[in-house]
Amino acid sequence: MTNLPDDGSLAANVMYEENWLKAEYRLNPKFKGLLTLMTSSAYDNIKTDKNYLRTSYGVIPTVYYIPFKDIDVQFS
Repeated sequence: MTNLPDDGSLAANVMYEENWLKAEYRLNPKFKGLLTLMTSSAYDNIKTDKNYLRTSYGVIPTVYYIPFKDIDVQFS
């Protein structure tokens, strides 16, 4: 169930569709960058006509510090 922001009513039979994309790049031997992108869409009345409710977006930038060459320990 989803609480709709406009009128406070509840939506039943809701479908959520999410897409995630991760990109990783080694900046040098001790630093690695990671960028995660996300979209999430919600649809109501999926059994009848699949009404579009909302789409949300997310971005998660991350930098990893890898201090040891032989041990796989990462500090973020």
